[in-house]
Amino acid sequence: MELVESVAFGIEVASWLIAKIDDLIVRIIGLGLLLVVAAYAWSNRQQLLAPKLSADADPSQIVFPPSRLLYLTKLGAGLAASGALLFGAYSLDELDQGAFTWPDTPAGRPEAGGTAQPGSDGATSAALPSPVPGPALLARWVQVVPAEPACSLPPWLPAAEIADAPLPDRCGFGFLVRTVLSPEANCPTVKVRYGAAVGAGAGLHSLVLRERRNPDVERYPVLVCEATLVDPERARSVTFADGGSIALSTRLHADSGPELLAIFGDTGCRDDRDQDCSGANWPFAHLAEDVAGQENGSGRGTPDLVIHLGDFIYGGGDFWAAWQYEFFRPAKPLLEAAPWIMVRGNHEGCGGDAPRGWLLFFDYRPGDGGTDTCASTDRAHLVPSYALDLPNGRRLIVTDSSNAFAAERARALGSNCGSIGSEEAQNSESRLDPKDQPGCERFTRQFEHVEYLASDTGLDWLITHVPVFAVEKAHEAKWAPKSSAMMLAASRSVGADGETGVDLVLSGDRHLLQIVQPEEIDVAQVTIGTGGVNLDPVPGQLKGTEQSMGSWDVCTDARHGMVWATLTAGNYRFAFQPLGPSAGGDCDEMLADIRDR
Repeated sequence: MELVESVAFGIEVASWLIAKIDDLIVRIIGLGLLLVVAAYAWSNRQQLLAPKLSADADPSQIVFPPSRLLYLTKLGAGLAASGALLFGAYSLDELDQGAFTWPDTPAGRPEAGGTAQPGSDGATSAALPSPVPGPALLARWVQVVPAEPACSLPPWLPAAEIADAPLPDRCGFGFLVRTVLSPEANCPTVKVRYGAAVGAGAGLHSLVLRERRNPDVERYPVLVCEATLVDPERARSVTFADGGSIALSTRLHADSGPELLAIFGDTGCRDDRDQDCSGANWPFAHLAEDVAGQENGSGRGTPDLVIHLGDFIYGGGDFWAAWQYEFFRPAKPLLEAAPWIMVRGNHEGCGGDAPRGWLLFFDYRPGDGGTDTCASTDRAHLVPSYALDLPNGRRLIVTDSSNAFAAERARALGSNCGSIGSEEAQNSESRLDPKDQPGCERFTRQFEHVEYLASDTGLDWLITHVPVFAVEKAHEAKWAPKSSAMMLAASRSVGADGETGVDLVLSGDRHLLQIVQPEEIDVAQVTIGTGGVNLDPVPGQLKGTEQSMGSWDVCTDARHGMVWATLTAGNYRFAFQPLGPSAGGDCDEMLADIRDR
């Protein structure tokens, strides 16, 4: 059997290499023909010029050029042929990508080659983890999802329609089990263990997963199955047919609440920006192993809950093979170690790189009635905001900011959405463009939902992809990224200085760790876009130690890693753990001072 699998793998790799070589040959031929056409056009350019006659010219000696029509016909045919070869090769390459599923081997793509990555203890580990056992089961995970419909608000709902609707006393949460299987498979039955019963079959109950509607089987030739657990407070684990199991920490529903949370975002690989997606320059596989406790680099053990802040995939393509390579393979050990909260990033937003995959795999809404798509919506399509209550008084509010980018020149740290188009805004270097008005209104409504969902007495964490408070450059005007300019203006349209009732904002988007503490409001922003993508450059003035940027205190650390939230004496303390042999950083003190407000 191993010999057969090795031969099959060799054939698939050889087919992949032949396809790539064919594409290259076609492109070379097309480029050569284009150069020939260009040379012909230049050498015969006189064909477009009328002959110049002097007064004493002998008409019998004048040679008129051939028909311009014949010249243009030859030129057009050459350009069409070279264009067909060049652009046809790119189309063939896209078809190859859509049809090719990377072999189920630890090496993953052929170019991965088992490249090792440095561990936090100096050891090495495989670039990609081993595949899920069994030929049909491709991925499995458990998501933490809202259990109270009243604690989930659709993005189109005006604030006026929810203002008088009381929230439940508690926004409970449940567990959603999902699997990805090969298309010929059937949805599996899993075993859910309830309570503290011990023994071979004690406390086990069967749960049949149902098919989640797949609106694009051509790009996603997989079967996605799902089921929501009943009685989530008593659920302890989910076990699959191959014996694999995902533990559900009892601390998630204990009065004291979860003791350990792992938080990070922006895990995909940008091979379009000089990032090696098969080696140490893309450390997501190592991060997943480290957080899962398999490398013991953190010394903390397995987390009770994982929060992914968005941007799972960058430009690899909105099809299954890209998602499998860029997220599901490297994330496998951590997906099977603890439940996750999946936040939508701008690369998964409608108009982004991979919205179909995110809506199929991670949208928490059941798909038996029709999985959501971008087909009938515009680029601004968002998914509902929702709230989850941890037993220890923390409310997690998750909102979609996947399309929050403002105009290219907008860095409007001092404005709100109502000031767009005003004379004051037009005369300011820090402004929002009038074409940002629809987006500003949209995200103002999102922040109205956040303010509504925020509790009156508890501690509220806003979890979203794009930061509300962020600094891009050390400048007296406090320039911010164009995405955060939109978010900040929208938040200020709801509350003074961005006060929306939350105590802590956790975000990704920026490829670094950044802590921002505005002095005007009692809220802290922690940006953790350090999960694996190549890091953003940081101006020297913002690196390391805390800096005062006007009324904001800022600290930035540009290293890959994750943030741990550890429950200590009833409060959460935050610490950044970078990957690799280095430990700690100049921002540790500021991050630790945030604690849990």
